[in-house]
Amino acid sequence: MSATDYDEITRIVNLYIEGAAKGDAAMLDEAFHDSAHWFGYMHDTEYAVDKPGFIELMVSQPGDTGSLVSEIVSIEQTGSIANAVVHDTAFWGDMEFTDFFQLVNFNGTWKIVSKAFHLH
Repeated sequence: MSATDYDEITRIVNLYIEGAAKGDAAMLDEAFHDSAHWFGYMHDTEYAVDKPGFIELMVSQPGDTGSLVSEIVSIEQTGSIANAVVHDTAFWGDMEFTDFFQLVNFNGTWKIVSKAFHLH
């Protein structure tokens, strides 16, 4: 992985981290591909959300209620695709998540195309 790709993938994932924490629609919009989707379960409820739905949720309920800690655990890249793992503690106050992000480089621009999450 080149330093340039690593830095840009990290920047895009950090746009998600900060955008979700603050409820910043512009940051989330920049991070995610227009066709991106989110998948996972929270308390036995299945979630399959598109980009507009996710941004709406984060704007209405930002993740940081005062003590959120988010950390990029790993980044792996092969050519034009990458995977990033993020761990969140104190999301929405008391929730702990592990997020798996898939990214694609579209003509020189990295975008998150999907997120799968696990609520601990």
